[in-house]
Amino acid sequence: RIKTFKEVVRLLKPGGVFVGYMLANQHTSFKEKEAKQLAEDPGTIIMEDGGPKYYLTNIGLAHFFSKEEYTELFEGCSVIDPCLTNYYLPKEEAERRGYSEYLQSMWTVYIVK
Repeated sequence: RIKTFKEVVRLLKPGGVFVGYMLANQHTSFKEKEAKQLAEDPGTIIMEDGGPKYYLTNIGLAHFFSKEEYTELFEGCSVIDPCLTNYYLPKEEAERRGYSEYLQSMWTVYIVK
C-alpha cells in the first residue's frame, strides 16, 4: 500500500489528479476483527473465513484507512478533504452475511499534485 501510493505520487504530473475509494476503519468487517490488526501495520487485517468469495472477509489482506493516513501517504500533494461514505446493507443482505446489521464504510479521496 505504501509503495503503491508513492508510485501514484511519482507518476502524477504537476496538476494531476488521483481519485480513490478506500475501506474506512468504521466498516463492520474492521470493527468485528479490529483486535486482529497486524501489530506492525495498524489498520491491516488478514480477512479470511472461507465464506463466499464475494464477501470482504475473503479478500485476504485488507487495510482499513483512517482519515489521518492520507496526508502521509500522499506526501507532496494536496489532499482535498476525504469524504466518508457510510451506508447500511439491507437487513436481508446483512443477515445473509451473518450480521444483524452491516455498515459499508469507504473514503473517497481526491488528491492533486
